[in-house]
Order: sequence, then structure tokens, then C-alpha cells
Amino acid sequence: MQKKENQFLMLPYKLLGAVGYVNKDGECVKMTLTEKIIYAHLRNRFVFFRSLNKEYYDTQQAIADACNMDIKSVGNILRKFIKSELTTVYKKRFNGFPKNVYTNVPELLLYQKDNTIEQNDEPEIDVQDFQGEHWIDDFDYGDLPGWAK
Repeated sequence: MQKKENQFLMLPYKLLGAVGYVNKDGECVKMTLTEKIIYAHLRNRFVFFRSLNKEYYDTQQAIADACNMDIKSVGNILRKFIKSELTTVYKKRFNGFPKNVYTNVPELLLYQKDNTIEQNDEPEIDVQDFQGEHWIDDFDYGDLPGWAK
């Protein structure tokens, strides 16, 4: 897989600063930084493909490559996510190869350091906006000189 130099991962500050998330039983589950990166990657890809009305599927190797991690770590984290129902996955064959299809990667209810619980209010990305088709220029240029506008 060839890496693009301008690739980036959107990781919300609320997720980055959180201790963990609240599971379906109301218990706080701690998350490591590596788990947050994998979750953010899964969530971003899931939201993107859902906006196109397509299934999101990746191999563990593709996720490891995208996040610059080893496949064993990714596999362990994905098993933890599946066991704790943080994501829902089923296997499907594409061109003869098994791939994981992610059918649910929900927003998290985050547990913060100060014991508060917050929804991860991530912005929903409009694919058209993301591709630069409909950027809205709402910046207040105010007192900038004409050459800087």
C-alpha cells in the first residue's frame, strides 16, 4: 500500500483527552492512545463510507498500514472492541479474500479525567465539502489589508 504524504487522521480533542468511554453497562472502560487512534480511524472510515451508502471493510493489515502499527496490535485491539461491542463486524469475501465489514462504529460517550461524561461531538463530514466542492468562506476579514484578503 502506497502512503500519501498528505494523509492525516482526525482525532477529536475530547477523545484524545478522555480516560476512556462508557460501555453499554454504564462502566468506564479505559482506552490507551493506540486504541483511540484505531477507534478514530475506524469511526472516520465508517462515517465516510456510510455517507456514500457503501459498506466499510478493511483488512487488519490495511488498518495497521494506515495507522502505522503492527498487525498483532491492531488484531488485539479489534478483538477487544468487538468483545466490548464497541464495533460490530462480520466476515465477507471480496474477490476471494476475507475482509471484515464494519456495520457499526458508534460515537462514544467519553469518560473525562475530571470524572465528567461527554458525548464525542465530532463534526459530521459532508463528503462534498471534504472534496472542496462547496467550501463556505465565512471568515471575517475585518481589518486585514486588501492584499491579505
